[in-house]
Amino acid sequence: RGHCLCLVMTNQFVPLSDSSYICAAKKKRNDTGVTMNTLICGTLFTIVMALTACTHKPSYPAEIENELKVLDRIVDDSSRYKDEKMRKISDMRSALRPDSTDEYRYGIYDGIYREYYQYDADSAMTYVKKKLAIAQRTDSYRIKTDAILDLAERYVLSGMYAESLHILDTLDTAGMDSTLMVEYFHVCQSLYEDLSSTTDDPELKVKYWNTKNRYRASRLEYLPQDDIARLFVLSEMSRESGTGENMLPAIKARIQSPDTDCHNKAMLCYIAARIYKAIGDRENELLYYIRSACNDLMAPVNDYRSLHELAARLYVDGEIKRAYRYISRAIQDAMVAKSRLNITSINNILPIISASYDTLMQKKHRQLIYLLAGTCILAVLLVFAVSVIIEAHNR
Repeated sequence: RGHCLCLVMTNQFVPLSDSSYICAAKKKRNDTGVTMNTLICGTLFTIVMALTACTHKPSYPAEIENELKVLDRIVDDSSRYKDEKMRKISDMRSALRPDSTDEYRYGIYDGIYREYYQYDADSAMTYVKKKLAIAQRTDSYRIKTDAILDLAERYVLSGMYAESLHILDTLDTAGMDSTLMVEYFHVCQSLYEDLSSTTDDPELKVKYWNTKNRYRASRLEYLPQDDIARLFVLSEMSRESGTGENMLPAIKARIQSPDTDCHNKAMLCYIAARIYKAIGDRENELLYYIRSACNDLMAPVNDYRSLHELAARLYVDGEIKRAYRYISRAIQDAMVAKSRLNITSINNILPIISASYDTLMQKKHRQLIYLLAGTCILAVLLVFAVSVIIEAHNR
């Protein structure tokens, strides 16, 4: 029968039985199989880890994840909402006729200005000046004052605080009705709130803030009980005093009302987010920032705070890609609206998010290279394993 195996260590020929030879061969194949399995499993583990690192995201509750997906779709489809707004403005323009009276024309210009006010700074200024031109031809104190207040309001939004202050100082409030008084105090409140936010002088910051509070309190006295602006004012006052949580039921009820338009819903959701932030409820803070951003973009307006504040929050949570996408959109819109305060606020965090995004992209690029290399190694190992198995089978 005589197969034998030469054992070099003993310099002797040791005869082995067929069964012993077969066992040795099986053991060799098993050892080879174990080694191949180990290598393949190790390579697979490396690839899985690379994939996990590439796709890691912070974990949010299902409701927040769904709302983020809704916001992503709105951002993708933003041109549709802008087109709808421009069609609305075009329809308003088409209502003008060559024989339209100044009073009728003023009403159309006012409506168009309201559409452009927080959307397009240059167009808003164009219609303010059209309103002023009509106001100069009329004897109506109300029309003249309304047009001047609109100009002052637009100056505040653009950061032209000295010009706005000069206009407000020249106005005589004695002849204003309650509607004009509300508008006057609103412009004054906005002016001093922005001044408080932009000054570096601590004493001036406090002074401007207190002045803002006085104008806000005066505005509240003139606001009708059913005016949604009254809810805005009371909610902000409650938040600042530490009792904002008490206003949440009224805010949520108004948000869900079918009579509340997208812009007002956005403002109410933003106020709710700030209240939740103040009481430390991070999930609801995030949820209402998202809902506010959705409504801002559907309104649509370009002067808003929700999206860039949401981006800052997502950045803290490690959601870098979305944060970068949102902050990039926010700065584009703020530039169109020429909102000085928002541009300054966004520019404070944009470089940080952009740098993190660039780092993330570089890291993902390296991970993809590692992944490709691992895949190639795995392919080679599989080919080698198949060849070993075929060879062993042939034996």
